[in-house]
Amino acid sequence: MNLRTWTFGVVNASTTIAPATVKLQISPDGSSWIDEAGPVTLNTGDVTTLVSAIFLKYARIYYAAVNSASAVTLNIFFQGQS
Repeated sequence: MNLRTWTFGVVNASTTIAPATVKLQISPDGSSWIDEAGPVTLNTGDVTTLVSAIFLKYARIYYAAVNSASAVTLNIFFQGQS
């Protein structure tokens, strides 16, 4: 699949107050990762988009709960256009 452009959309769908941080990471080889966009703090109900300004073969979303005792539910969407 060849995509000209792509975006990750992230929604904090937690049902309790559970903020999370998210950031986009990219990699040339799938093992060495570079922080590209973020970190962004998402409160419950918040939405953000993450787009890379640099092209590398691999991309992923890194995420973590702000409070390690909170259960966080994130919905992560990937959309691309060829």
